[in-house]
Amino acid sequence: MKVKIKKNGLTLLELLVAIAIIVIMASMVFVATSGGWIDANTKQTQGTISLIQSAIEDYREFNGYFPEPNELFIKYGVTFPDDPLGVTNHSASLYLLLNSIPDSRKALEKLTDNQVSTVSSTGGQIYFVFIDAWKQTIDYKFYAGINTYPVIISAGPDKIFNTFDDITNRK
Repeated sequence: MKVKIKKNGLTLLELLVAIAIIVIMASMVFVATSGGWIDANTKQTQGTISLIQSAIEDYREFNGYFPEPNELFIKYGVTFPDDPLGVTNHSASLYLLLNSIPDSRKALEKLTDNQVSTVSSTGGQIYFVFIDAWKQTIDYKFYAGINTYPVIISAGPDKIFNTFDDITNRK
């Protein structure tokens, strides 16, 4: 007499094939959406730069000129360790300066926690700085007589200034 055994479940081979199909589909979704994150971060950074630009324009309307990085340093004397480019100095000093003008302060109030961070100065005091979507400090440059408008710069996705992916308020 023959006994029939009912087969329930999956064989090991069937299980491995199903897992392989799921992994392939997941990798396709990851590849398709990874470029979207860079675009979203770029747009967020451009929004931050636009708000900073608005605050700088309000400052200019109030005082009649754009603030220079050297003026910011002289006025506030903020220095930070491990910042040879002076990016943190410019951003922290610019934040302080723009907050001193009521109209500029209104523009800065639109910034969220994702667009501003805090850093410690050499003396240990805490300052606010503008940051991009990659959590890097945004720089501010203005050379009197050369540029007609200040340049606000994010290092972009590679987090290195003066490379092809920098994001600025310049077109």
